[in-house]
Amino acid sequence: MLDASGNPVVTTADSNGNFAFDNISKAGTYKVVVTPGFGDTLSPISVTSTSLIIGNDFTNNTSGASPVFESSVTLTPSDDKKTTNAALEASNSTLKVKYVDMAGNPIPLDDGSGNVADTDSVHGFRDPYTVTPPTTLTGVANYEYAEPDLTNGRPLSGTLNPGQNVVILKYKRKTAGNITVNHFEVGGSTQLYTPSGATSPSAETYVGTEKLGLSENLTNREADIANFEYVSTDVTGAPSATAPSATGDTTVTYQTAPQTVTYRYKRKDAADITVHHYEVGGSTELYTPTGSTTPSAQTIPGAGKLGTTVNLTNKEADIANFEYV
Repeated sequence: MLDASGNPVVTTADSNGNFAFDNISKAGTYKVVVTPGFGDTLSPISVTSTSLIIGNDFTNNTSGASPVFESSVTLTPSDDKKTTNAALEASNSTLKVKYVDMAGNPIPLDDGSGNVADTDSVHGFRDPYTVTPPTTLTGVANYEYAEPDLTNGRPLSGTLNPGQNVVILKYKRKTAGNITVNHFEVGGSTQLYTPSGATSPSAETYVGTEKLGLSENLTNREADIANFEYVSTDVTGAPSATAPSATGDTTVTYQTAPQTVTYRYKRKDAADITVHHYEVGGSTELYTPTGSTTPSAQTIPGAGKLGTTVNLTNKEADIANFEYV
């Protein structure tokens, strides 16, 4: 309906669907356009409304790309009050409940046979509804209910719209125990590896929050531990771990209880350190090392000692008739 300047006159129906255009001063035929609510379907039966009959005076049309209901009303000085009605078809309302993960993806069943199925139900026209989310899902052990998706679906309770209504329930993975990874020297319990973000050597901790059933691929850290080489992997503290490869690669699946994997390393071999004790100007050995019967060079083996140090000093007290120079 247009005003005297040619602009549309807009009104909003009340909670009972009633609307009115008041103070129309010019006789003529007016077009009344109604924007239907979600799921509203106009009855195909046309019945002219009178003071005694609530009919159906509208027909389907479009405004731009949107569907509308239209009716023409003629006003004259002697017939200046008109009633026009839109009759809607009463149809069943359906309710679909979908079960998704926190990213909105379907949740796979543990046996690999497919995904958790939607549940569908049929209800009366605009019936009230309530959805009670199951805490856990049948056939899925590692997920628990988190929240409804109110961006893409309807609330957990309310009044059904005509047609299909969708409630989306979001589930998150349950929290698992942490996975702890140690990097020790063989025979010791001092951490050798400095994890990303740490300032000193410490255990690696993989936090299990919302990760039950997921897995971590682990390997040795030889490349990041100076002077050490990988020896072995102990997975006795991680029941879910796969058998380690020759380089210690293993996959650990998050379980309810904490798990521990320990990698062990040994120091790499270094070159031997040789120590001579000579008279000034000569090259004859003066010192007899422990275990020797004649003077000879001291040899300190470097096997398994790369990166370690040896404190040396003169042997004047053990060399008769000589003093240190």
